[in-house]
Amino acid sequence: MNIKLSSEELNIIQMFEYLTDVDCLDCYIDKEGKVIFLIVDKGQLKKAVGKNGRNTKFLEETTNMKVKISEYSNDIKEFVKNLISNVKDVVLTDNGNLIITVEKYARPFVLGRERRNLEIYKRLLSKSFNNIKEIYIK
Repeated sequence: MNIKLSSEELNIIQMFEYLTDVDCLDCYIDKEGKVIFLIVDKGQLKKAVGKNGRNTKFLEETTNMKVKISEYSNDIKEFVKNLISNVKDVVLTDNGNLIITVEKYARPFVLGRERRNLEIYKRLLSKSFNNIKEIYIK
């Protein structure tokens, strides 16, 4: 996994790890600076979120950004299901295209306004899995 992080992302990781005592594998702040995506090791999600979401709420109040935490997995299908809610199926084609099937009602939420969420998912997934070229949502 080859990851490049900004100084702001490194500061958030440091604060998150100090607060939760959970190793953060990846961090990404969206272009508008409204949402922080954090990736933690498998089995560490509950500890990362904290009792009644205490750690997440503290980070949101401290940074004035929404915080989303997901578990990492070496299996791309499981990682996508951890990252994106309402996923029915995940297929990685031979030519590097990732086809994600979601519930029909959830498609607009998964894509996001002007497909912003799709770009975020592509960035997070391609950092961990180098063989992904494009992501398609069905």
